[in-house]
Parts: sequence; structure tokens; C-alpha cells
Amino acid sequence: MTILQAFKSAIEFEYNNDNLFTKILLDNALDGSGTYAATDEQSVDMCLADLYQYLTVHPDFKEGGTSQTWSKKALRTSRDELYRKWGLTPPSTNKVKGAQIW
Repeated sequence: MTILQAFKSAIEFEYNNDNLFTKILLDNALDGSGTYAATDEQSVDMCLADLYQYLTVHPDFKEGGTSQTWSKKALRTSRDELYRKWGLTPPSTNKVKGAQIW
């Protein structure tokens, strides 16, 4: 299994954006084509936390009978749980003029 496949397998929902997955891996200094090993678990979890963070600012989508919405609270909670799993402090969420920033 590649690191990219391991990253995508950790996501419990359908989200097909390989460019985003690749960017997040590269931003975390991971080669998605490399072979996944148990020693990569924390790095892949931090990539997953980054994906959750990205999705909190992703707009909801509706077209015809198709819609996609994201529970921002659930995504933040999942992100924070990944940080705590590895003994890390989750990034704080600050409010600026009613908007949330990271």
C-alpha cells in the first residue's frame, strides 16, 4: 500500500480530489508513492488533520438533487482528536470579525 492509499483509506467519506491529497502529503514532506509503513502513521494522521481543517472552510454544495455539506464542528473535533492521539496540542481556533481562522 502506498502512503497516498493509506491516507485515502483513513477517510470515512467519499472525497475524490487527488490533487488536494497530493498537496497535503507534499506539504507534510511525504511522498505519496512511497510504501506505507507503521512508522508513517503519525505523519498520515497529521495529513488527515490538515484535510479536516481544509474541509471546515470548504463551501457547501448543492446542484439539482445533489448536495454536500460538512459539519464544521465534527471536522474540528476529529482534527483535534488526531492531535491529542499523538500528544500534540491542537491549533487554536480564533475569531476575527465573526470569521474563524486557524
